[in-house]
Amino acid sequence: MEYVHQFAAWLAALLRPYLKETAVALVATVLSIYGGTINAGIKQQIQGLNVVFRLLIFIALCAFGYGVLTVFLAALVYSLLSDLSPINLVTAVVGFFVIVGILAERKKKI
Repeated sequence: MEYVHQFAAWLAALLRPYLKETAVALVATVLSIYGGTINAGIKQQIQGLNVVFRLLIFIALCAFGYGVLTVFLAALVYSLLSDLSPINLVTAVVGFFVIVGILAERKKKI
């Protein structure tokens, strides 16, 4: 069992310098999986508006909405990951990427 902890500590030491990038990757991947669904919902809500307003709402959603969401969620994920012990960090990162892969498969993205 000690080998597992040593391996987790070694792997966590490799992951820790890249936790911000890992958090952004996780958030961006989830947003790319569900972005089409979000856009379709917004499109349905604004379909009766003037084309100029629809365009402005789309620009605001894509440029600012997704950008702000990515920044804040990535910071949240980073803070959660940075507080974990080595074995929990490795488990969480691998688990999150597996879950994202399953979600992508279910949404027919891969």
